[in-house]
Amino acid sequence: MNEQAKDASFVEKRVGLIGPPGSGKSFLFQDIADCVSRGLHGFAQQHRLSVQPAGEYRKFLRRERYQVPEATTDKVDARLELRYLDNGIEYREQVHTRDGPGELYFRNVDEVRPVAQMQSANAATGSDAAANTATLDDMRREWHEWLGAAEGLVLVASPQRITTRSFVSRVTEYVEDFTEEENLSGRRLSELQRIVITVTMFDLLLLPFGTQALNVALQPDAVLQILRTYLTSVSPELGDMVSYLRGQAKKKLDIRVLATSSYGFNLEFGCPNVDPDATPYAPHASQLPRPFDVDAAKRFPYMTADAFVFAATGLENEFLFPLQKVI
Repeated sequence: MNEQAKDASFVEKRVGLIGPPGSGKSFLFQDIADCVSRGLHGFAQQHRLSVQPAGEYRKFLRRERYQVPEATTDKVDARLELRYLDNGIEYREQVHTRDGPGELYFRNVDEVRPVAQMQSANAATGSDAAANTATLDDMRREWHEWLGAAEGLVLVASPQRITTRSFVSRVTEYVEDFTEEENLSGRRLSELQRIVITVTMFDLLLLPFGTQALNVALQPDAVLQILRTYLTSVSPELGDMVSYLRGQAKKKLDIRVLATSSYGFNLEFGCPNVDPDATPYAPHASQLPRPFDVDAAKRFPYMTADAFVFAATGLENEFLFPLQKVI
């Protein structure tokens, strides 16, 4: 890289990851480094983007990567050394992002939790239920304190949730609760600069395109049109949430919309990487479909790193659409 360099390694940038149970947060979180190393992101080659996992996140990545993860029950931290080239300057920055239980953001998660998890949670009664609630409250307070210093937020939702007005309204309620708590502490989202609204499982929206799905997914104008059409029904609610956030932050926030997929698209056939013989996708019965080549355990993470890179650094690409272009 260029000998002129900016070393920001002493400044750790925080990126908060927010989304309900079953939205695909853990897969998205898990695939950051893999997406970059395999060049399956949307950033131009001249940026020479690279990611080096560090600390606890390295151990997390050694787990079996290709099974549907269990519901997150505790926070998992990812510390990454991010390097990229921009305008002839090499940047090296430390990024800290965190994945936590979806229950931290949704006190009543029955509408967004898979049936099996709902039954397991309902089995807890009496003192056990009270203890679980107290634990979540403690975790929520700790999470809010951490999130208050974040420079970026990644808001995650699966396709079947992001188009539901009640869901977007509940996200807005959470944001309002959090910002009111921040205001009382005097922080007022002082560090927040960027927000990425991330639609996961984008491959499912392209199933009708068959073997042309990958070609469609690589055309920014086509992806934008699909997102625009898909999110029309909740445009007023998204606009209200964004207006509220901007008012609370008392600054101009850079808000983008991104389509992602952890399974991605089969690079040989061009179709969505979904097993056609798997049980049909049912949002209330399962979290995710199976990958196309489940025996070989192949995933082709599509744009899964982009939200984190942009939220931490502001580095742009053609697939990070300004919110005003989408709604």
